[in-house]
Amino acid sequence: MSRGRKITINSEIDKSQKLFFENVGFYMSIINKELGKKYSPEPLANFIKIAGGFAFKTSSYKKSGIPIIRISDFNNERIDLSSCVFYDEDASLQKFLLEEGDIIICLTGGTIAKLGIVQGGLGKIYLNQRVGKFEVLDENIFEKEYVYWLAKSVANTIKNLAWGAAIPNVSPKQIEKIKVSIPPKDIQIGIISFLNDLKNEDFKREFYFDPEIEKHILDLHESSKTTNILSYELTHQLSLISQLRQAFLREAMQGTLVSNETSDGKTGADLLAEIKAKKEQLIKDKKIKKGKQLPPISEEEIPFEIPEELSFIRLGEICKVEKGKIGIQRAEKSGSIPLVVTSEERQSHNEIHFDGPSVIIPLVSSTGHGHASMKRIHYQEGSFAVGNILGCIQTYLPAFFNMKFLFHYLDTYKQTFFVEKMKGAANVSLKLSSIEETPIPLIRKEIQDKYEELILHLENLEASVKESQNYNAQLLQQVLREALEGKEERKEVLTLVAEDELKYNTQT
Repeated sequence: MSRGRKITINSEIDKSQKLFFENVGFYMSIINKELGKKYSPEPLANFIKIAGGFAFKTSSYKKSGIPIIRISDFNNERIDLSSCVFYDEDASLQKFLLEEGDIIICLTGGTIAKLGIVQGGLGKIYLNQRVGKFEVLDENIFEKEYVYWLAKSVANTIKNLAWGAAIPNVSPKQIEKIKVSIPPKDIQIGIISFLNDLKNEDFKREFYFDPEIEKHILDLHESSKTTNILSYELTHQLSLISQLRQAFLREAMQGTLVSNETSDGKTGADLLAEIKAKKEQLIKDKKIKKGKQLPPISEEEIPFEIPEELSFIRLGEICKVEKGKIGIQRAEKSGSIPLVVTSEERQSHNEIHFDGPSVIIPLVSSTGHGHASMKRIHYQEGSFAVGNILGCIQTYLPAFFNMKFLFHYLDTYKQTFFVEKMKGAANVSLKLSSIEETPIPLIRKEIQDKYEELILHLENLEASVKESQNYNAQLLQQVLREALEGKEERKEVLTLVAEDELKYNTQT
């Protein structure tokens, strides 16, 4: 498919065009269905072959040579060679070479049915297995650009069929069985013009190829735009909530989260003296062991501007940090005790190893392979167990430290405190001693408690907004599917859960 008009997709599209590309697969499916009333539907195989890629052996990958296009090497309908692997050029692999303008499709995994268009200037590139290529059998039947829009319809069909949803794999033969209706070229030209004008919201004529179908698509698009406006508003509200989290934390650091009228006037230095005295008493009473001396804290270790009178202490001086005791493979499906692992969801176990409010930190990189990263840290209360690739933080000074506040503080700055301290060439990991050296601000307990109260309100608000987001997305998909199935369009409109402006009052 190297001849004819080039297909170009602008990656810098605005919101309206983003919405168009999200839904155009549905629109083309509807067009294809309606065209079936005039032009007999036939298997895609009668017009287009889906050619599979070659099963390259990973052991034969090279550091240079011909790039191999894998599933991870195309996104947003463009080929990206920045992380590709290479293979020696081989004449027997000629049929797996891609050309400018070729359309490829993902055949498996979480991104099944995503498309890619080979842009110019890439040189020779090979197609890997689990990626298919659209090969037109007779180019005289098609306007070149129409194949692209037809591919969008095919991709939409794959996403919504049982094999695409339940089992994320599809074969070229399955795709080739999809029924399509191919109109004459003059109709194809009309459809191409209509879709491009819809994309740009600049209609140059009243009639393109079929007034009834066009009106149906336009009505759907207007409904989608209304839903999309709400979606952006909900996303904006989540952004405001995130900003409030930062504002609350900043005000907590500055000591302004509660009224000065209720303040006891204690400075960071006063709190430090009280904490040291309490800790010495606990050591004297043999309730805790005397730990090793930790180095002084330097200003360079603090990832934010330090407010006046704010003092810091090492985490290891106020908390015990222990490694989890359970291998993930020892999780019990029927256990009644939560088992904290690296994923967001808890597993279960039948033994209790920790009790009380705690912060749990992964000790291994979330991505591995020599790259340091941390997707999340955890907060846990009650009785629980912890996986042996995580560290559990618990304070023995609960009168001074709110663990929920500590969790949010550590989570906000986890990149600086933890990720940047991970070491290792292949298996990147974090030492418990590095966690113990984390600088902790000394803030009055009443401020920490007020912060937790405000954060709880934000968490409830955030959950409501996310629920609305999910419902909004499901409603849009249902409207489009019902339109494709010929059902009457739903007129339900979702109302906002949160207020237009998020306001808060921190004074007590």
